[in-house]
Amino acid sequence: MILTLLLAAETPVAAPPARVSAQQLFDSATADAANGKCRDAVTTFRSIEGRVKNPAVLGAIRARMGSCLYRLQETDAARATLADALAKLPKDENSRGDRYEAFMTLGQIEYDALEHAASVRHFLAARDLATTPGERFSPQMWIARASMFENPDAAQDAATEAFKIAEATASLTKERKGEIRSVLGRVLLNRGKYAEAFAELRRSVTEQGGLTTKVTFGDVITRSDLALAALLSGKQDEAREYMAMTGAGRFKDTPFATARRLEPPPCGPETGLRPDDSAVVEFAIGPSGAVVGVQPVWASRPGPMAVAFARSVENWSWAPEDAAKIEAFFRAVTRVEIRCSNAAERPSLVAALGANLNDWMSAKGLKPATPNGSDAQRLATLRAELAAREAAGGGAQLVPVLIELLDSPIAELRDIAMWSKRAMDLAKAAGAPSAAWVAIALRGLFAGGQRSALTALLNDPGVRGDALATSALRVRIADLDGGDQSAAALASLKSVVDDTRLPDRHPLKIAALVRMADRQARSGDLDAARSSYTKTGLDDTQCALVGSAPDLKGYSAEFPPEAQRWGFEGWVRFETDVTASGRTTNQRAITVYPPFVFREAAMQMARSMRFSKTYRPSGDAACSAHQRTVRFRIGN
Repeated sequence: MILTLLLAAETPVAAPPARVSAQQLFDSATADAANGKCRDAVTTFRSIEGRVKNPAVLGAIRARMGSCLYRLQETDAARATLADALAKLPKDENSRGDRYEAFMTLGQIEYDALEHAASVRHFLAARDLATTPGERFSPQMWIARASMFENPDAAQDAATEAFKIAEATASLTKERKGEIRSVLGRVLLNRGKYAEAFAELRRSVTEQGGLTTKVTFGDVITRSDLALAALLSGKQDEAREYMAMTGAGRFKDTPFATARRLEPPPCGPETGLRPDDSAVVEFAIGPSGAVVGVQPVWASRPGPMAVAFARSVENWSWAPEDAAKIEAFFRAVTRVEIRCSNAAERPSLVAALGANLNDWMSAKGLKPATPNGSDAQRLATLRAELAAREAAGGGAQLVPVLIELLDSPIAELRDIAMWSKRAMDLAKAAGAPSAAWVAIALRGLFAGGQRSALTALLNDPGVRGDALATSALRVRIADLDGGDQSAAALASLKSVVDDTRLPDRHPLKIAALVRMADRQARSGDLDAARSSYTKTGLDDTQCALVGSAPDLKGYSAEFPPEAQRWGFEGWVRFETDVTASGRTTNQRAITVYPPFVFREAAMQMARSMRFSKTYRPSGDAACSAHQRTVRFRIGN
């Protein structure tokens, strides 16, 4: 013990480390941000926020931290941090640089979110703070990008000034000048000046190195714009050459071949879209299968229409495993030609039982699951929520999450079957009425169309006494049986119509009557068909909402020789009205990849299609906006 004390006395005591000043930490974080070490920079900035009392200094900290948060893709935090920074920063020369960068970053955040008007306001604020041509150049470029749809004149003015600034900069490379020309070319495209756009974009391609086989993302974007300008200018052969040099339509299995959701926006006042509107939209597919980086490229008329199309693409999804199979280069940048859909949403058999299910869940106090985001993001959120509720005890509280999972268009069928059975078993055990757990079963069985499982449910003692449940099952089984005209099939539908427990105008009775009329007309009993259809109380426009889809009997198709010569493959989704005689009318391509290449070939196919005849008293359309998908492939 004495030795230890002596040694301790002889050992010098280390001085406490000097405290690093807030200024040193601020400088270190700023250097990290400049060197791309944003995670370290944000951590350091946050560590000194509480040590700073001066609002101007705190504003500078938050301005630089906000820019880093944006680079880290923490968009909501970045937006809030930058707004707070601008509220704190004084409007003087010392803070001018931080305010300029804050406005520039906010502009990019809003641009990414397709909030183009808000984006322009931020870029204009940044431009007003510029003191050199170099500082003025960047906001002008962004103003051109963000205003080319709503205000194409302002966009061209901004792009023209940006190009003049670039030309006056001796150090600017030809490649950089080419990128600037590409923005100006796209602005000209959206002003309808196709010949001028073509000339500008061709110069841009030349300045970026020409049509070589070694390309960057920037090269692909400019060449795609040039191909679009050539198409719109009537230069078909040149358009295909430029498109071939982007790789579009020239790799195995296009991204659209494996998509789980590719719904176009609806036409009408809600979206402001008209049937003759069209646009080209560019996007990327993230690792989760969600669409990211969506922006309109071209629109057939100015105004908010371009953004309406782009917002619909934001909701497209791929399963993660399917997204991973798409070549990374094409997953990072691809384009589609898109139009709105005239299709009206058909009343769902599930919806007919939905009130029972929702009332039961509400009465049981089951917490709803309301995930946001794309299909891929929603699926991930729901899986996490399911795990959290299982950890908290599970039971009936899992049902709302499982129901949402059943509606996922990107989930695997085996998962849907498992979730459906689990949710139905839990609902039964918790005392749900039969209509409620049949609604759950229908959600899952719609995906697989399992007739035997539906028939087993129909014979379940717990279902037979419920008019809603049995009627929904009978109508669904009739759909799976197609146009079965047998006495048994008609008797099954008639039992729905004759069920006095349902009101005469109940949607399930109307659905059964429409299906009966179709079957009776096909068998030649037009008097019975007319009687059944009259009882629906529908006109020929409404009938398309509840009638079953017509059966395709035949068509003719021809692969476009120009596309074959250039080795293009592609994909088209179209919609057409189908008359009661089985012919098509009002054919429209609503999604086309690559843009414009296979549209006319698909329309020729749509015009040639013949469907099964259906009964309508006036002989008018039996199915409005019936949608089909056709893939154009070379070889097997």
